Amino acid sequence: VGFILRKAAAMATVYLDYQKADDGTWIIDWQLAFKKGQIRFQLGQEIDAVLPDDRSVRLVPDFDPATGRYSELQKGKPHDVKVERWITEDGEMQELVKIIDKDVQYTRVYERY
Repeated sequence: VGFILRKAAAMATVYLDYQKADDGTWIIDWQLAFKKGQIRFQLGQEIDAVLPDDRSVRLVPDFDPATGRYSELQKGKPHDVKVERWITEDGEMQELVKIIDKDVQYTRVYERY
């Protein structure tokens, strides 16, 4: 990811909207100040996706109803990444991102709007 895009993304507000259609298809709409997109998938089925940072990945989505956590494995260059998202009791969505082949992870907190 280019330097300017990386710096702009770090400062931008990210909007995520999750929906589940009647046919079981999940839909994630995302929006940054300068860009938006959508990912449609069935749980457990690997798909090709382009992420907001323009990375092309093979995405493996999953959802654990016991914990209420959505997770996705993003297989691609430069690293494979595991993302988990869940809603806290306060109504915030938390996101834990782990770079699989490095000892790097971070947490992001989204507020409901």
